[in-house]
Amino acid sequence: MPPGDEAVVVLGEERDAALVRAQASVLADRDDDRAVAARPIPHSPLAVLALAALAAGSPSRDAGQVMAELDAAISATLSLAWTRGVGGLAEPQPTLRQHLRSWLPWGAGFVVQHFPARGVLPVGGSPRTPWPAGSEAIRHELWVSGDAPQRALDWAHAAGGTQTARRVAAAVDPKQRYGAPGAVEMCAVPTNPGALVRWVTDSTCPVCTRLTPTGTCAFCKRSSSPIALLGGTE
Repeated sequence: MPPGDEAVVVLGEERDAALVRAQASVLADRDDDRAVAARPIPHSPLAVLALAALAAGSPSRDAGQVMAELDAAISATLSLAWTRGVGGLAEPQPTLRQHLRSWLPWGAGFVVQHFPARGVLPVGGSPRTPWPAGSEAIRHELWVSGDAPQRALDWAHAAGGTQTARRVAAAVDPKQRYGAPGAVEMCAVPTNPGALVRWVTDSTCPVCTRLTPTGTCAFCKRSSSPIALLGGTE
């Protein structure tokens, strides 16, 4: 880590939650002056990197507000992958029928959904994603890490409410993560996460004085509301 006292958030896949929290704990123990938060999130490796870049590039000067924006973006990000077969996929776990179907020489492959819905689906039909009405306006572009068939791209665009796609480098070895060398990650991250933050207070953390837009400090885990005591508040 570079010198200084900038707050840090450790992001990682939800399946690596123990490792994410351990990394954050080690970092916090090594540097008492640095506020550290851990965020294991239900997203693909590509989405993890995209969300990290979004937080790092935030124009907000207060780390508490940046964390509130990041948490809002995590809840509004589409992340999935396309793979021709699911024979080597460990998580999310495919069904036996999907394993058998992946051996067939035809078909458009499978969508490995990370968020907002988790699971494995054959490509085809219309996706049913629980986004709030109008939320597609905040996800403008689909990031794609390789060559996926048009049907899979159309499925992802429909799920995320995007129209354009950008080719990016893969975040991980697709065979290592998805069990297939040709697997393609896709994600769509909100372009203006600040508009998603539902401010419930304009107060600050009583410990670190950072903003607490949601009412609880992302770093100290303290509520910004006064503590009710007998005979008064503190």
